[in-house]
Amino acid sequence: MMRLRWDKVCCVGIALMLVTASVQAVGLGFYISGGATTADWEDDYADEFEVDHDLLECGIIFHTAVAEDRLFNYRLTLGYRQITMSQDGYDNEFKAEGFTMGHTFGFALVRARAVRLWLGPKIGLTYMDDDADWQYFGAGIGPELGLNIHMGPVVTLALAAGYQYSYFSVVEVEDDNYAYYDDDDDNGEYTEGMPYGSLALIFRMGDSY
Repeated sequence: MMRLRWDKVCCVGIALMLVTASVQAVGLGFYISGGATTADWEDDYADEFEVDHDLLECGIIFHTAVAEDRLFNYRLTLGYRQITMSQDGYDNEFKAEGFTMGHTFGFALVRARAVRLWLGPKIGLTYMDDDADWQYFGAGIGPELGLNIHMGPVVTLALAAGYQYSYFSVVEVEDDNYAYYDDDDDNGEYTEGMPYGSLALIFRMGDSY
């Protein structure tokens, strides 16, 4: 069970976005993202080993200069993240879930009335936990390429693809009801390079070419 309610976090994020939207031309919407990779794990019980990770992410998006004829755009994503993990040779699969926040700083490669193509670095922050009382704290960085396709005066379909290199610290939370591990200081870590793609539907407010 998640200890930090991602739905409450999203509500606060929406409120902040609406306040910002009231003073400048921006876009607000929803996104879904997915990816897959193999992560390099290490913990107190084993040397380095590999675990397959499948990513599912969805939430809200805040985007400046969605269609405007400006060089720079800023993109904020705030949402729910789920990682499904499995290891070769073991008949088990488990999930970690929580919330994530992404900050992308984009620079336009193409600016036109119908489309905007941009490229820039993305910084990601993530908190997750799982049913085995492990908590995951992660940070990552990597490039993101985006294409905004304007479908009229208000709506934009936004496609993005990127590669995020992340480091996660994994910490066990002491729980008397879960007795598989006895050591209160159990911990682990993993690194991953996650290629991903995303699709977003953005509604523009005062944002036009």
